[in-house]
Amino acid sequence: MTGRLFLSVSLILIFVALCRADESHPAPVILGDLGLQFTPPPTDFWERTQHSTDRIVAFTTLKHDAIVAFELLPNDMVIDRPVTAAILKQLRGEHLKNKTKMFLDPVAESDERFALKVHERFEVGRDDKKKVSDQLHMYLYVGKHLLMATVNSVAGDPDSVDAAHRQAEDALLSATAPGVKPRKFIPRPTTRPVAKPKIATP
Repeated sequence: MTGRLFLSVSLILIFVALCRADESHPAPVILGDLGLQFTPPPTDFWERTQHSTDRIVAFTTLKHDAIVAFELLPNDMVIDRPVTAAILKQLRGEHLKNKTKMFLDPVAESDERFALKVHERFEVGRDDKKKVSDQLHMYLYVGKHLLMATVNSVAGDPDSVDAAHRQAEDALLSATAPGVKPRKFIPRPTTRPVAKPKIATP
C-alpha cells in the first residue's frame, strides 16, 4: 500500500515537472494558413494576450513593462529602399503629428539577420508617469513570406530593455515554413550603432 502511494506521488511529481518544462518551452505559434510558425518568447517572462487573430499574435511581459506583436504581412509586400524610406517617413510623421518628444528618431539599424530593423526611442505617458519607450520594428523573410515583429519596452533599466528586445528577436528568428531551409546562424551584433537624432526624412 505504502509502495503504491509512493509510486503515485512520484508519478504526480514527474507529471508536474513535465508540465512545467512544457510551459518553459511553449508550443509553436502558427500564423495564417501557410504553415508558418515560430516559437513564442519564454513563458517565465511573457504571456500571450487575448487580442490575437490568425495573422497577428501579441505577448506582454509578466511585469507589463514590454509588449511584442508578430504579424504575417501581405504576400505582395517587400522590403526594399523605397519601402524602407516610406516606413521611416511614416513613423517620423506620426511622432511629429503627435508632438512626441524623441530621444532617438526612427532609424534603420544594420543587422544582417533581418530584412530591416528600425529602432526608435520616445517619451510616453503623462505628467509624473512619463517613461521612455524603446521600440524595435523587425522584418524577416521566411521563404517568400514576410513576418514582422514590433517590440516595445518601457522598463527603467537597460538590461531589462535589452532582454525584452533579445527575446523578441529570438522568437522572430525561430520562424519556419514548409519547404524553407533552416536559417543560417548569424550572431547578434555585440553593440548597436549609435544613431544621431533628428535624421532628415528621406
